[in-house]
Amino acid sequence: MDRQRKNFLRKLHSPAQSLIDRARNTFDTIIEESLIVFIAWSLALFEWMRYFFLKKMIPVPLTLVAIIVTCVYIIRLRRLSKENSSVEKGIEGEKIVGRHLEEELTPLGYYIIHDIVADNFNIDHVVIGPTGIFCIETKNWTKPTDGEHHAITSDGKRIFRDGFPVEKDVIFQATSSAKWLSRLLKQLTGRGFYVQPAVVFLNWFTITPKKPGYDLVWILNETGIIDYIKKNFKKLSLDDTALIVAQIKNHIVQK
Repeated sequence: MDRQRKNFLRKLHSPAQSLIDRARNTFDTIIEESLIVFIAWSLALFEWMRYFFLKKMIPVPLTLVAIIVTCVYIIRLRRLSKENSSVEKGIEGEKIVGRHLEEELTPLGYYIIHDIVADNFNIDHVVIGPTGIFCIETKNWTKPTDGEHHAITSDGKRIFRDGFPVEKDVIFQATSSAKWLSRLLKQLTGRGFYVQPAVVFLNWFTITPKKPGYDLVWILNETGIIDYIKKNFKKLSLDDTALIVAQIKNHIVQK
């Protein structure tokens, strides 16, 4: 494999690449701030040693600074740890769904592109193949383990978890991602292509309503998304598939 080909492939993301980079940056931040706390207490300890042995300097100011720095660090550490826990869960979900899409759909002539960076957001997975173009967001929400029946449902505008509305713009996020990709394809190819938005809830039982009158966002689990993609009524020719895949990959590499 030549160097140009290697550079091309390196710029194409693997599943959850953006989240992995985010988790790595969070870890680096924690290390840097831990070093600041260490330096603050080292200076305070040094001043206390000078005070006891040389009777010089008053160590109280530096000690207060070290205490303040430590308090701020603990507050930030708790917040960063909570955020990182959510990110790690997202990484797990995107990797599982991405691998499932590749294993089930690639042999059938579909192409899967992961983690496309857009305008201040990213698209988890894009599937392109014989039955159309699909923009997929992944949600790895914690599911209760009390043995009861739990489900994710939608009325086309909102998401409900066990019948209660979720205060998150999941539908808006999926729709916006699909529209962004459709506009990008129009810009790259000069042709209009419909992009089907979908949200995959890992390991949840999901119910998608069958109501006309609006562009429906598919709300599915990792098994349902495969069936829906296979049975979608839209058709995409081999030439159009190759064109779209090539244009998207070139767009990613050139950014």
